Parts: sequence; structure tokens; C-alpha cells
Amino acid sequence: MTAVVSVPLVIAKQEDGSDVYLYQGASVGDGLAKGELKRLRDGGFISEVEDVVEEPAPEPVEIPEGDPTMQWNVAQIDAFAEKRGIDLTGPNTKPEKLEVIAAELKKAADAAGK
Repeated sequence: MTAVVSVPLVIAKQEDGSDVYLYQGASVGDGLAKGELKRLRDGGFISEVEDVVEEPAPEPVEIPEGDPTMQWNVAQIDAFAEKRGIDLTGPNTKPEKLEVIAAELKKAADAAGK
């Protein structure tokens, strides 16, 4: 849990006796004088919030050339489908996904007159 300032401005005492200005949304860190954290919490100036752990962005997936096969991994199959606007929300297994993709590619080829 992290303490965050919940009012527009708080002035708190640091351990060295100096004042620190903390603005709304700022994290209240170490270095406050003894009792300051309790005073700020009891006065309703700060609130506890859950620490948010941001997940790193997924690595880009390299899509092999050609149409997907069983040798492709699921991430590659999903990226292929996404790139081509093929909806894979229903199928869960690799064979099911490949079946949907093959059907969509055939539909597109038929529509193009190939």
C-alpha cells in the first residue's frame, strides 16, 4: 500500500525539521518527521491506495511468411489473424484457430475470384 495525498495541498514536516509541500496525487514517501504520517492519515489529508504493478507491453510477434501451420506458435497465429482482421474469439486450440483462419482465407480468395 502507498499513501497518496488526497487534498489539493499538504505541508508536512520532514525528519530534518524542514517543510515539504505535497500536492494532490503525490506519493508520501519516507523522510517525514515521526508522527507526521499518522497526523496526515488521521486528518484525512492522505489515503492508502493499492500499489499498481504495470505489466510490460508484450513483445512484438514476428509472423512467418505464408499461411499459418501447426509449426507456428499460438502467438504467431493470433498475430496473423489480428493483422488480417480475422476474429478468433471463439476457438481456443491451435487446430480450431487454424481451421477458422483457413475458412476465412478461402472465403476471401473466393470473393476475389481466385
